[in-house]
Amino acid sequence: MPLSDAAQFEVERAVERVIIKLWAAMDAGEFHTVIDSFADDGVWHRQGKELKGPSQVRAAMEERPKAARTRHVVTNMLVDVLDDTRADLQCYLTVWQHMAPSADAPPPAPMNVPLTVALSKARLSRTASGWKITELKSADTFRRQ
Repeated sequence: MPLSDAAQFEVERAVERVIIKLWAAMDAGEFHTVIDSFADDGVWHRQGKELKGPSQVRAAMEERPKAARTRHVVTNMLVDVLDDTRADLQCYLTVWQHMAPSADAPPPAPMNVPLTVALSKARLSRTASGWKITELKSADTFRRQ
């Protein structure tokens, strides 16, 4: 049975919120939120690696340089609601990055052109603890040389 317009809107907004929170948490260094964004069996295709489940996402976050400063700007989100428990999302992800001289270097960081503009695709599922990412992958469409 198709979802009502209101139910579809609710799913779209919930799914968009997971993605926005993921990237905002990444930029803020709130890695517990990044980890919690993924389903127990979720897969994140990140920087040429396939991270399976929260433990591998946690390990990748622990390896992230402490002086890395990033901003992930998420735009053009398009959600395809498959049913009341599954949805696909695609968006553009524009990433600015700066390696500070130290983790406590004061802002602002020097600005350059973005590191990348990527097409990001995610599949999400509704779980007992809310919407979670079951698969996330991004492919650069533009990359700073």
